[in-house]
Amino acid sequence: MRFLPILSISLLISFIISCSSTTNNTFEITAIQAPSQNEAALSNIMSDEDGNVFLSWVETNDKVASLYYSKLDSNRWSSPTLISSSDNWFVNWADFPSVIARNGEIQAAHWLNKSGQSTYAYDVNIATPQAGWTNAKAPHSDGTKTEHGFVSMESLSDSTFLAVWLDGRNTDGAGHGMQADNKLDHAMTIRSAVLNNNLEVIEEHEIDASVCDCCGTSTTVLPDGSFISAFRNRTQDEIRDIYVSKFVDGNWTESKAVHNDNWKIAACPVNGPMIKANEEIVAVSWFTAANNESRVKVAISEDLGDSFSAPIIVDKGNPLGRVDLEVFDDNSFFVTWVERKEDRTKATFIGKHYKKDGTLLNEYDIAEMSSSRKSGFPRITQSNGNLIATYTHINEEGQTTIKTLILD
Repeated sequence: MRFLPILSISLLISFIISCSSTTNNTFEITAIQAPSQNEAALSNIMSDEDGNVFLSWVETNDKVASLYYSKLDSNRWSSPTLISSSDNWFVNWADFPSVIARNGEIQAAHWLNKSGQSTYAYDVNIATPQAGWTNAKAPHSDGTKTEHGFVSMESLSDSTFLAVWLDGRNTDGAGHGMQADNKLDHAMTIRSAVLNNNLEVIEEHEIDASVCDCCGTSTTVLPDGSFISAFRNRTQDEIRDIYVSKFVDGNWTESKAVHNDNWKIAACPVNGPMIKANEEIVAVSWFTAANNESRVKVAISEDLGDSFSAPIIVDKGNPLGRVDLEVFDDNSFFVTWVERKEDRTKATFIGKHYKKDGTLLNEYDIAEMSSSRKSGFPRITQSNGNLIATYTHINEEGQTTIKTLILD
């Protein structure tokens, strides 16, 4: 396996933050050359059960999009591996591909494939190396030329994994923010499927029959082996707060609010939650603009997601959202988001480290970035007590490159 050389800080594409519980941490920053080439964006990052870290991203060349991944080893990225490419993908700044891994190897990848002429006619495509990357399959079988996306995946075993996605089979192809006759039975739904490595769907379920049209989903496995998903709900009165549902005894529980922000908005804010767990706590982070006040919040559960504490506000007064979250073995948590600057075209990728009780341990201006949609969603993951993150940089010519930082 060929590895890429360490470079100067200006070429960084991934970062690791040491996460001890002391308040006087000092970090040295190391740069790693990006494994990406050409115009690259839509990066995502994850770690498996053993702490192996994988980065995925999309490169575009004319009308062809290509999904790649790379593995981190000794703070160096491996040479990129191509998963798939096509000129028929739905490529979107907020609804982007991902990979999951197990035992140090990629288990599955997902991307979105156009299914019809309508803007929002596309399917989830999932592929595995066992079934062959070219033999992608949709986890949904409805066959409608409607929106299917905003996927979150979790490995369940060496041979099975979970996929959760937003499913527009009931929308009749209506655009975002629309419902036929304003009835919830024509709303966007959220669904799940358990698949094996040969892409056979073992079971499929509806989680909630009315959710926000284009806010991302987040799913995590709980200590007892069950799993929980977080998403933005949608009521008949257009209240769009963050809800969770757990998979218990073969079925998803009735979804319930993490906190009643009572954000009334007749449109999709394109700002989904993140949920993570360790052996003792479950944490959820999210963006809300209830009462015309933009906020990023975090709430903690100590009963496997059955109830949540009153949330703490973590932002600095002008957040765009685009949150991410990690929970550590000491029950501290690290939350990230994008905060807009006074120059509204610029923003800061910010991280804060908290104790379980909401005591702030430290905060970081991780990177300067554009506030535009093209800059996408920064992402973090943890590995053996460290954090690894990725985000998209836009240069003066408008070209995108993947950036990262390493702090240890």
